[in-house]
Amino acid sequence: DTDLRPISRVSFFARADCWDEKAKSDKPLSERKYVWSFIGTIATDENINRIRLINLVARFVMGAYRKQIQRYEMVRELSKSGLDPHFAGSTLATSPEERAEKNFEVFRESKFVVCPRGNSNIDTSRTYTASKTGGIPVVIVPREDWDEFYAHMDIEPPWPRADDTAGAVRIMRNLTEGPAERLNQMQRDVLHWWDALNVEIRKNIDESVNYCRDFWQRAKELGVPTQDMLCRPPPS
Repeated sequence: DTDLRPISRVSFFARADCWDEKAKSDKPLSERKYVWSFIGTIATDENINRIRLINLVARFVMGAYRKQIQRYEMVRELSKSGLDPHFAGSTLATSPEERAEKNFEVFRESKFVVCPRGNSNIDTSRTYTASKTGGIPVVIVPREDWDEFYAHMDIEPPWPRADDTAGAVRIMRNLTEGPAERLNQMQRDVLHWWDALNVEIRKNIDESVNYCRDFWQRAKELGVPTQDMLCRPPPS
């Protein structure tokens, strides 16, 4: 009659080309090079029409192409905002390790990290990498999507949210032109959230492992056959 408590609703992208799990920074926002950044594959002026044509032909299949078009339009609007300097695009690297290092450098030099919806999920690695490196994720998702996912995390993120790119521009401009202490406090809130969330995740993992261990012990005591169970007992 005991439910296995789910591990926190957070997607950690462990791929080496996405992030360096050891990278962390609390560099003051006033010392950072970029007002905003977006790391990801973006269509260019040279290939956008070809991508739009491909997407039109396979519009319900090629989700990645739709995403490139959306990112292209988002970055164009952001680039016209006057919030400069900025970084948009993919970092150039010859290995996953080098890419992780270069991505980290961009994140630690960014005041804001623009975070639209991912290819398949609402959340992306950008939100978490930005948080652990002291940047402020600006999440572009509708309120109902936020409430469906982020509001159910163990600790709701303190990130600003916008419905669209124009809203993200307004948020970044208001925070940049407003009192410096408000922006600094937001950075502290984001860093504190990251540390607190890690504590919650570890606690949930420990509780889940303990539950699994108790389950197997109880099955053994009752003589329940376990050879056909899909799960395996945790190490002692």
